[in-house]
Amino acid sequence: MSDQIIAIDLGTRSTKAVCLEKNGTSLGLLSYTIQDRPDFGKVLSAEALSKHLAAVTQVLNAKTKSVILAVGAADSVICHAEMPLIGTSEMRKMVKLNPKVYFQEDLPNHSFDCFVLHQGTNANPEGKQIPKAKTLVVGIKNQLSQSLQEAASSASLQIEEITAAQTSAANCFVMSSEAAQKKVVALADIGFSHSTISLLVNGEITLTRVVNIGADKFTAGLAEAMNITYSVAEGLKQIMPDKVHLQLKTLISPLCHELSNSIHFFEQQQDEKVSEVYVSGGSSRSAFIIEILQTELTLPCKSWDPTSSLKIELSPAQSAALKQEAPQLTVAIGAALSWFKPELAAIDLLAEQKEEAYLRSHDPMKRGYALAAALLMLMLGWYAIVQIKSRQAEEIFRRQTSEINSLQPKFTEADSNAKKAAEIDRTLAGLNQLSTNRFLWAGALNALQYTVVDNFQVVRLQINQQISQTKAIPAVTNANKSVIRGKPSETLQETTFRIQAKSFAKPSAAESFMEAILTSPWFKANLRAEEPVSLKESQAPLIDPTDPSKMTILFTVECYAERKL
Repeated sequence: MSDQIIAIDLGTRSTKAVCLEKNGTSLGLLSYTIQDRPDFGKVLSAEALSKHLAAVTQVLNAKTKSVILAVGAADSVICHAEMPLIGTSEMRKMVKLNPKVYFQEDLPNHSFDCFVLHQGTNANPEGKQIPKAKTLVVGIKNQLSQSLQEAASSASLQIEEITAAQTSAANCFVMSSEAAQKKVVALADIGFSHSTISLLVNGEITLTRVVNIGADKFTAGLAEAMNITYSVAEGLKQIMPDKVHLQLKTLISPLCHELSNSIHFFEQQQDEKVSEVYVSGGSSRSAFIIEILQTELTLPCKSWDPTSSLKIELSPAQSAALKQEAPQLTVAIGAALSWFKPELAAIDLLAEQKEEAYLRSHDPMKRGYALAAALLMLMLGWYAIVQIKSRQAEEIFRRQTSEINSLQPKFTEADSNAKKAAEIDRTLAGLNQLSTNRFLWAGALNALQYTVVDNFQVVRLQINQQISQTKAIPAVTNANKSVIRGKPSETLQETTFRIQAKSFAKPSAAESFMEAILTSPWFKANLRAEEPVSLKESQAPLIDPTDPSKMTILFTVECYAERKL
């Protein structure tokens, strides 16, 4: 809660505003102003009201922008009701559902607030005690509330409360020094067009009434009775009331009658006697009017100082003027006091809006909506990131595809060259193998041509070569203790010459060919010692397909060569 608050009484003819500050346990009056309301008698537009509020708060020169607006009896409705002892939120809902029960009229498009004045019990038909509460109920039109909020917002002000002038005057009196001295008093706050009558018991509001009689009727009636202007009548009422004593007494009599009826009704209901009547408002500055009220009511009547509970922190000039203008500040001071003193009859006509705003802010569904919105934003963010990455990937793909397409001719050329190179390699390998084989077997082939005998023809020559490893034989000692030397492992290169030939002679030339091989120097030097040549196959005589007049015998001879590596 702010230490400073501005309270503005939106009166019918003039606007009264005060700025109060809390300093520890005391409350100080920092500044005040009373300004005529523009376009008197007309409903102010939101723009005009905004300018008026800005002008009023500028004069106050306050550091806070928090304000409380008090609306008069012309702009609000008030009543006392007996309601079940439930929360004020439920009370407001009950009134809103059926306002006719409490105000004897339908009040659509209104906002309400309730304040429990006193708690009691009632008995139902079954004899059970039901807790009841005497409650003060106040209402205001939603359109007016919205207009006030828009005007304050345009004037850069923050409305903390919209309260009723009727309760604010009573709150101001409750905090005064006079309230502490009396048990049962009546309070009459005489406004411009309406007057509020409140009955207080031990500082608690017991009865509140609003009557359509105010200072305007006194002045207008005086001007009509004396056939003078309104401004002249106002001056006579303030400056020379003795000159218009009879006229004023006649004009004030209806207010005295209403006040007397209210006191009489209260005394019958409460079985209490009213000891004094306290008067506030601009008319309370006239001792003559106070005297008329006292004469008519036969009760002590006096004005009171609404600033008695405050620490005055004004300039000397304002302090001097405050003594004369203080009665007009009653409502504004009472509205500000209710902000700092929660025990007073606090009426906040924005309570419904604040409760709805609180419920909206704490609505589980709202949290769900917020969570869903957050998840949706995350999904949208994720989708946006995926789209950006997708576009980046597409751009990279297009760029790399373009690069690949540009490299395709070079790749085709390189692949063709690679194939040609592989073909060349295979050709070179074949040539190399051919060259190698020719080099290795040149001696054998050369020797073979000298082993050819008569009536003989080589059909096929196959040479196989393999490498083998012999097992090592370890050294052993015999019975005579002599050592028999072992034999190490050897690597042998074994070559097999398989020669397929055909003979045209009878008998076959195979034996002659084998003899020629054995006598050949090259074969004799390279073949193994044991069974160097063998006849592997010899077929029966056949007709030679190339020369049917001849008979041929096919045979196969193998030669074996062995060499240590």
